[in-house]
Amino acid sequence: MNKIYFFGDLHFSSTNKWNILAGNKFLDWFKEEFKTESGDNYIVFLGDVTDRSVNPGEVISQMHKLFTFCSEKFKQVYVLTGNHDLKMYVDFSIQSSLEFLKNFSNIKVIEDIELLNIAGKSILALPFKRSEVLTNINEYYSEYKWEDVDYKKENIDLAIGHWTIKDESSIIYRFGVDVSNIPAKRILCGHIHNRPDKRYIGSVFALNASEFDCKYPRCYIEWGNDWKEIKLPDFVIYRNIKFGDTIESESDKSVYLYTISEAPSIAEAYRQYPNLIIKGISKEKKKNIALVDTTNKNIKQSNIELFDEMIKESDLTVSRGAYKVVKELLALK
Repeated sequence: MNKIYFFGDLHFSSTNKWNILAGNKFLDWFKEEFKTESGDNYIVFLGDVTDRSVNPGEVISQMHKLFTFCSEKFKQVYVLTGNHDLKMYVDFSIQSSLEFLKNFSNIKVIEDIELLNIAGKSILALPFKRSEVLTNINEYYSEYKWEDVDYKKENIDLAIGHWTIKDESSIIYRFGVDVSNIPAKRILCGHIHNRPDKRYIGSVFALNASEFDCKYPRCYIEWGNDWKEIKLPDFVIYRNIKFGDTIESESDKSVYLYTISEAPSIAEAYRQYPNLIIKGISKEKKKNIALVDTTNKNIKQSNIELFDEMIKESDLTVSRGAYKVVKELLALK
């Protein structure tokens, strides 16, 4: 039986030296993993092939190597657009980093809702979209009138997408797509890198240290007679060491990124470890404990003020989006 392979976000980038190295590690592994393919099977990429909509030559070269190989080894290649693949300009024209893939006869870039038949399986493709009138992709798919196109869950085996799945219990995911509205028996999404839910496939490697540990292992999917999750290697490994420590052995199949504690400076860290890729240094923070007179009943702080104080005292970094959501929730208390 013909197989379909699914891969998550690649995020090819040259923002840092390690991005290119990680992309090359993935390419080397990918070519070895699928070297015996003979043009009978299919492969699907679930968005964010690139980290930017406009890319330098090194990134374009990596994309070209990957998709030339895929075009030769697979019967058909499908690529969903992701949010990082698209950019809107002031005249509302859309720039896509995937545009050149349309020159391959057996590569299909999916930019809009489409019902596909791949190897006898019915797959509803729901890519990320951007336009002057579409401002919220989560609302768009949550409220889409599927009855108008006569799509029924019992007839569609899988929906694939590049967006967040709604989870009311999570501050981060509570505004995602309501998948109860999606007419498919199974859901598989890119977009979320650290795989908190098995309906996400995960990025092929962690883009920062907070993504390194996943609830479920990063994988690619092989779908033939059965649905199989195949664990991916760690193409990027994050390590924390103390200044002066001896470095453990490294595998040549991974890129290692180091955070070094107690280094006098970043320059000293590089002098001590000239061959490492150093993400940064950290120092133990000395916390000042303020005494508060709790007998003064006139002092009262709001939940938001207490949250701001916690951020300041703990020296936390909170994204604008997360900060806005938390403030809105605290205002309801």
